[in-house]
Order: sequence, then C-alpha cells, then structure tokens
Amino acid sequence: MKLNVSTIDYFKPAQVLFLWLFFEETNQPNVCGNKIDFAKYFWGKDQSQFEKSIIEFLELCFQKNYFFFVKTFTLTGFTPGIFILDMEYSLLSERIPLWLSNWVNAREVEKKINFLNNIGFNGQESFVVKLRKSLIDKNKDEFTKYLSNLANDLLVKNTVLWLNEQKVNPTYKIESIFIKPLYERLASKSVMLKDLLVPIITEYSDEQCIYSLKALDPAVDYHFMHSGWGVLKMKFLNFYSIIQNR
Repeated sequence: MKLNVSTIDYFKPAQVLFLWLFFEETNQPNVCGNKIDFAKYFWGKDQSQFEKSIIEFLELCFQKNYFFFVKTFTLTGFTPGIFILDMEYSLLSERIPLWLSNWVNAREVEKKINFLNNIGFNGQESFVVKLRKSLIDKNKDEFTKYLSNLANDLLVKNTVLWLNEQKVNPTYKIESIFIKPLYERLASKSVMLKDLLVPIITEYSDEQCIYSLKALDPAVDYHFMHSGWGVLKMKFLNFYSIIQNR
C-alpha cells in the first residue's frame, strides 16, 4: 500500500480511517507500517491540532456511521470511557471537553450523542450512570448490580467524590449499606485511603449508620469501627456526637 511508503510524518484522520477499514476487510497485519497516526503525533505536542484532528476523525466516522473501530483500535489521548454524557450524574472533570461539546451541539445533537455512546462514552444507559442513579434512589439491588458490572475503577473512585457532592441536598444521607461496598471495592483494587475521602460517622443507630465524607487530614487520628468495640462503640459515638454539636 502506498500510504506505508510515503514520506509523510503521520497518517491524517482520513488515512487512518481508510487503513482501519482496510484492515477490517483484509485482516492484513501492520497496515500502518512504521508510521504513527495523527493522535500519537500531536498528543502532548500540539493540543489545538490534536483536538481539531480528533474532531475531523469523529466527523468522518459519524458520517459513515462507523463505530466498530473501538473494538480493535485506540487513539492516543482519546479515552471515551472516562467521560460521562449525563451532567446530573457526573463530576465536572468527567464531562466531555468544550471542544468536543461544541462539535456535538453544532447539529444533529441526538445522533451524535448516540454515536458517542456507541464508541464508549458513558450515557444514560451506562453502568456508571445507573450506579449513581441507584444511590440517589436508594435502590440497593440496582446498586449492587451496577457496582458489580462497572469495570472502570476510576469511575468507581469518582463515584465517591460525586456522592460527596450530593450533600448540597440537605435531605440526602450517605448510608453504610452503600458507602461500605464502594470502599471495599476500591480496597480490593489496592486504592489507598489517603487517595479517597474519609467516611466519618455522623449518625448511628441499630437500624442504620450515616456518614459524611471528609478530606484526609494528616494531623487527625482516625479509628476504624468494628464489632470488637462492643459497648465502647456506642459510648464513643455518643461522645463524638456531643463534640460535633458544640
């Protein structure tokens, strides 16, 4: 193929699409030869050109309704799986960047959102959005189901941060039956507590345990509650409640 022996520094969006389609048709290995694609060429070097090239590539794929490339190929710096399209269930840092949002909103918005869903962005039917919705709805079965299904540990970690943002609603309470599985999941993936918000008990009864989430303070001693505390647990919690209310 002439594209491989050309003197160009990198493959442009249209060339990358052509090569990827060619690979799918022929299964010929190493279709790109020793050349790199536009994303790898501009990533970390020229952000403006990187963004323009990504948009050009997405527009080509959108026009051809081609989204199967995500099963085989990746573009350097382009990570759809960490972004959430639903603003209600996302952190600010998880929302798509302005340059991509501008492309979506220029025309055919619904079709483009469907296209982004198909290439790995997290829409309304994604596991992470349904997980966070279950936290608002206090639906334990749905929560357990979607926490198990959600493979992206960064999104699980971010769910703790997102949960903390719900404190703007004074009626919302963070219950142990929801916060404990999140932390257990992250602990199983060796995520350190220092990298998370610390769950602090604010209300306790035999029926439920309510938490608030605080940033880790190196100057504060933290104690983990467990069954071995026995009656001391209630004494400690009553004392803590008195201190908090002063």
